Amino acid sequence: MHTAAGLFAGSQSSSNCAFCNEKNHESKNCKLALNLDLQEKTTLLAKKKCCYRCFKTGHMVRQCTNKIKCSQCQRRHYNVMCPELKPVVSTGSDKLVDKAVENSNGKFNTLANPTCSADVLLQTLVVYLYGNDGSFPVRALIDTGSQKSYITKEAVSKMSYEPIRAEDMIHNLFGGVESKQKHHLYKVYASSFQKDYHCSFEAYDQEKICIDIPTAISGPWTKEIEKKGNIS
Repeated sequence: MHTAAGLFAGSQSSSNCAFCNEKNHESKNCKLALNLDLQEKTTLLAKKKCCYRCFKTGHMVRQCTNKIKCSQCQRRHYNVMCPELKPVVSTGSDKLVDKAVENSNGKFNTLANPTCSADVLLQTLVVYLYGNDGSFPVRALIDTGSQKSYITKEAVSKMSYEPIRAEDMIHNLFGGVESKQKHHLYKVYASSFQKDYHCSFEAYDQEKICIDIPTAISGPWTKEIEKKGNIS
């Protein structure tokens, strides 16, 4: 149920997208919003003090005079806010997040330790994180052996993410070493570097994920990767 406090807005339309804060598209065409459920979208709009119907500020939804009509349910809202719209799930082979099933004993496999050898070519890519204050580029590490996704506490602070809950977890490290830690779970909003793919996922905070990542040594492999446009 929408409350007056949640629906009240400021004074006018913003040039930035109400969902991802980018300026290169309208809120109704936001790709990030397609990956969110209705509750997540209304929460973002409430934080921005935007009308749930037209995405403008200055009025509550019951006062909105915009003649918008959803092509799916014929109600007065943009298609992206339709209750019948389901979040888009990527079916491609390239995914930012590899979610795995928790072991029955509550233990998870993760990166062996927060340091990385200079002799190993790591699978990394630059992505954008999104928050209420805009977007910020970060480097993501693809760890195929990890059963959970993590985000640094510095990135959490930068994006002003609010924790969903706190959990005690046992990490299985290299050599059978176990480490018990408490993590906070966050909802993370991200896009590819080209901003042509958007997604949202849950990640646990971590002080350090991987440190001392050197620039890859030049060689025939870097030229081949560069040809494919995968160096960032």
